Amino acid sequence: MSVELSIPAIQIGLVTNDYPAMARFYGEVLGFSEDPPVSLPGLTTYKYRCGDSVIKIVSLDVQVEQAPPVDAAETIFRSTGYRYMTIPVRNLDEILTACVTADVRVITPKTEVQPGVYVCLLQDPDGNCVELKEENMN
Repeated sequence: MSVELSIPAIQIGLVTNDYPAMARFYGEVLGFSEDPPVSLPGLTTYKYRCGDSVIKIVSLDVQVEQAPPVDAAETIFRSTGYRYMTIPVRNLDEILTACVTADVRVITPKTEVQPGVYVCLLQDPDGNCVELKEENMN
């Protein structure tokens, strides 16, 4: 048996105490389009499209405990669980320029990890780690 996907994508949920900052990062800086929000008792879910995948940012009606941020590349591998997400891109340099202009924290600058494969690590406003990965298909 294997999972039969209804769409070729995943959805990840991020709980935040500061939706406006997260909206600026995912919506304005990274340029992901926003679907209409879904409100349920006690929370609102905002959905940002990343290709076929969706990043769901959940804003609760009450403040909750903030998880410790991923503040350096080395700290990703110091604990278990969801530590980062990878977004495949074609315009890494352009995105990095936009991030620097918007004062987004760059944890690891553009680095070639294999021939023709470049990654960088960013920190979103809540301290979540976002890896951008560009592969030159030459």
